[in-house]
Amino acid sequence: MIYFYREPKSETVVKYTIPVFCDGAPLGKLQPSRYFAVALAPGKHMCRSTEGSQKPIELDLKAGDVKYFEMRARERMFKFTGYLIPIPKEEGQEIVKTLRPSDKGDIRDKKLVVIPAK
Repeated sequence: MIYFYREPKSETVVKYTIPVFCDGAPLGKLQPSRYFAVALAPGKHMCRSTEGSQKPIELDLKAGDVKYFEMRARERMFKFTGYLIPIPKEEGQEIVKTLRPSDKGDIRDKKLVVIPAK
């Protein structure tokens, strides 16, 4: 299971939703103070946020792996982009407990994206 979240930090782009993609497919968008999780099969996967904002993160998942990524937002030339930062499991678990699940309208892939109980 891979968790993607956005903290409620004071950002200039706080009101914008930012997309998350894995293996080229859109999974959903993240608002501040929200999270969602993705149930990916074991194996290699590529995850990223906004096109061109960062090199995709390559994952080699094993059965039972749990990983956390924080979405951070930034403004470049009046365009809002996001980038993913790997977070240690223990820290990610604690942060997600303080956040709300993403709205159903922000989820694009309803087969892969899940909102697990905290």
